[in-house]
Amino acid sequence: MIDSESIMGIIPGGSGNGLARHLGIPRNKNKALKLIKSKKVTKIDTASVNGKAFVSIAGVGFDALVAKLFAESTQRGFLSYFRLIAEKYPRYKPKKYTIIIDENTKIQTTALFLSFANSNQFGYNTAIAPNAKLNDGKLDLCIVKKPMLFEIPIIANLLLLKKIHLSPFVNIIPVKNIIVKQSKNRHTNIDGEAVKLGKDLNINIKPLSLNIIIP
Repeated sequence: MIDSESIMGIIPGGSGNGLARHLGIPRNKNKALKLIKSKKVTKIDTASVNGKAFVSIAGVGFDALVAKLFAESTQRGFLSYFRLIAEKYPRYKPKKYTIIIDENTKIQTTALFLSFANSNQFGYNTAIAPNAKLNDGKLDLCIVKKPMLFEIPIIANLLLLKKIHLSPFVNIIPVKNIIVKQSKNRHTNIDGEAVKLGKDLNINIKPLSLNIIIP
């Protein structure tokens, strides 16, 4: 549907519903259908990782691992998601990344995960990029370090309060394109779908490329 005249309407039926929450789309099915009938259309940005499109958030590292395990789980919902995080977090070793921003700025870092955020959240109102906008022609690159276990409650509160950018463990950089180099071909989280796309990732924004119905 990207770069077409077609219009997308959303009836939230997932677990986290991050994009729907960001857009203010009702999670009630009848209200969502009523909204679609209103045909209040706007254009939003989309993005891609090695040519694979996403609308909300993509990323590598711990969140991609959790996305993979969550997809393999027979249980849905926040409690299942939280259980996976609690099980895997203590032993997860942050990975090394080389990041090239807008073709001229190079960063070498070790991070818990990297997020490429077009919308502001993963889902469940956990806002990893509080200031992200779907129509600004940019992605928010979120570089997240690994906090100690005793610091997790503070981080969780900041996520829910949409203030994670105030954490010393998080660095958020508005960008137009990103190249990420890894030592291995690990999973990439593409709007909640865990896929392998190669060791080197090329992330690009495509401004105002999707017609979508919003409140």
